[in-house]
Amino acid sequence: MPVKARNCGFMRYRIERFAKMALAFRTEVGVVNYAALFQSALVALLRNKMRSVLTVLGISIGIAAVIVLLPSVKPDKLGSSNS
Repeated sequence: MPVKARNCGFMRYRIERFAKMALAFRTEVGVVNYAALFQSALVALLRNKMRSVLTVLGISIGIAAVIVLLPSVKPDKLGSSNS
């Protein structure tokens, strides 16, 4: 007996909403409306302030870790194939 998903209606709603949003960013066939795309991104950032801050923090920590650790690696281990 197959198990029915509880949030099937919610997922269908999300997929339909995503499809409508994808169509809203195109003015003609193959032409993207960058103003609407930028506005949508800005609205998403403002609605999810904590997630945006944590994402920026995580990316910053990751880049800082690479910058700090990269000089400690010997040049012969960086991928030089002249051995």
